[in-house]
Amino acid sequence: MKNKVTIFICILLTIMLLPTVLRAAAADTSSGDGDDPAPFDGTIEWNPEDVQYKGSTPYVIADGTAHAPRFTVKDAEGAVVDPSTYTYEYRENVNAGTGYVILTFTGSCTGTARAWFKIYLPATTNTYVENVNDGVKVKWDPVEGAAGYVIYRRAWSSTTNGWTSFGRWNNTTGTTYIDGTDESHKVYAGTRYQYGVKAYFERRVDPISGATIGGNIGDNYNLGLVGPLKTTVRITTRELTKLVSDSKKITAYWSPSKNFTGYQVQRATDAAFKKNVNTIKISDPTKSSTVLNSLTDGTLYYVRVRSYHEFEGMTYFGCWSNVLSATPVSPTKYRALSIGQNNYPSSPLYGCVNDMNAMAGMLGGLKNTFTVTKLANATKTQIMNGITTAYKGATESDVSLFSYSGHGVNAGGSGTYQGALVDINEDLISLNELAAALSKVPGRVIVILDSCHSGSAIKGRGNADADLDTFNRAAIEAFSGYCLENGDAQAGQKMGEFKQSKFIVVTAASYNESSWDGGFDGSGYSQGAFTAALIQGMGCSYPNGAYSGGAMPADKNNDKQITLKELYDYVKATAYSWVGQTAQYYGPDSEVLFRR
Repeated sequence: MKNKVTIFICILLTIMLLPTVLRAAAADTSSGDGDDPAPFDGTIEWNPEDVQYKGSTPYVIADGTAHAPRFTVKDAEGAVVDPSTYTYEYRENVNAGTGYVILTFTGSCTGTARAWFKIYLPATTNTYVENVNDGVKVKWDPVEGAAGYVIYRRAWSSTTNGWTSFGRWNNTTGTTYIDGTDESHKVYAGTRYQYGVKAYFERRVDPISGATIGGNIGDNYNLGLVGPLKTTVRITTRELTKLVSDSKKITAYWSPSKNFTGYQVQRATDAAFKKNVNTIKISDPTKSSTVLNSLTDGTLYYVRVRSYHEFEGMTYFGCWSNVLSATPVSPTKYRALSIGQNNYPSSPLYGCVNDMNAMAGMLGGLKNTFTVTKLANATKTQIMNGITTAYKGATESDVSLFSYSGHGVNAGGSGTYQGALVDINEDLISLNELAAALSKVPGRVIVILDSCHSGSAIKGRGNADADLDTFNRAAIEAFSGYCLENGDAQAGQKMGEFKQSKFIVVTAASYNESSWDGGFDGSGYSQGAFTAALIQGMGCSYPNGAYSGGAMPADKNNDKQITLKELYDYVKATAYSWVGQTAQYYGPDSEVLFRR
């Protein structure tokens, strides 16, 4: 009878386990005269509200309590047996395995009978699957009373357009399993897999059958319930190969795969991908790069990529790649203000406007083209306003160059040297004033001064008798003390936690020297010795600074780019050979400013 356990099965089991009692009862029934109690030959039926069925097997779920499902006893004719004619007892009814009830008859029937039910461990919960580098990770919540777990897997076959039969593997440690690391059951890219997890209990002897149950042996896997099946597609991990920064954007490159539908590229402003997260979907598996736009220059961004695959209305994701970081930067812009002063009332000069024009032409012809503003015969107000106008819009990634050719004086009085520039009205512009104005310009500032006493723009001790390698202390603070992030930084501070000094300064002469005006390069034009040497070192000529197309004498290694230090070394030697003045330099040796 469906969903019933007949007394015949019970009697057989009882004969196996209790042979002495039942043989005696059998002997008694064979010699009776028909009025004695007969052995029970009815059925025991479980209350359907108290048990569930798996096929014809009744079961309950282990929950740590003693299970006592209700039952009804019927005789062979189907009539309900009076409960007063028997007693009963539940046994093995707490832990997973086989529980049963045993009845002892005391009325019109004799002997004992029993009915069994399975106690299953509960199904695993919160199971999920995801792609990882090594394969597919399956994870679930622990089941109370479990000694271990069994992983079930089946794959979708493209040839039969259906699922293969379940395979299973034991995992006796923890609640996480990575499928694909075992050579006996690999996972393959692009294949759809379905996973379920079942718990099992400690191995022991079944009290009904005497068989060993539990553990991870044979059909005893069935003494637990498989949790919900979870599906994924095996998607291999991409490699993010490089990031290329530009202004307000980063280009990301990765290793492509045509096995899947497309990619997700994700960026954030923190390595944990919690802040300012943005994800781009790319529905083209042949692509291997994308541009991340609308970024903020100067901000560090973290980037990663993964494949995704669409199948039967579902979207599956691969594991995120390695993480790379980059900072968008504005392209460097170059600006220059070139000043030439000839028309002084009391002591006019003749080559300074030529110097201005030659500097402007040379700078405008470089590969990193300068936007040049020229000021000829300017007042102090015009020079200060020119600084504001010429460098308007400069950013921290830009380079601004200030060149001056004209009179310079010692404004410090007898015994000390504090250089100053002279405007066309013969008013003074102290080097501290100039440094204060130029320090407001963002980014790198290059200062080139072709004037007498210009070396005091760099450094010294304030002693007129000091040797040519020492300069005025106040002038150190005027230029080299300014730093990009710390206005109070001391001169000579190293790159590292602090950015390099804001200024690079090249001067025509030492603090106590004159700077000469005349004709030096054979061109026939009046010029400053220092500027003439500089223009010559760049391979250019007077009066307009045009590049000859040949070698640049200052380019010692012929790489078509000249560091400021290379140019200074050439200018210093050349100008000294012409007039004996000693050019001075402050700043790093490797700053590349001039490129062809």
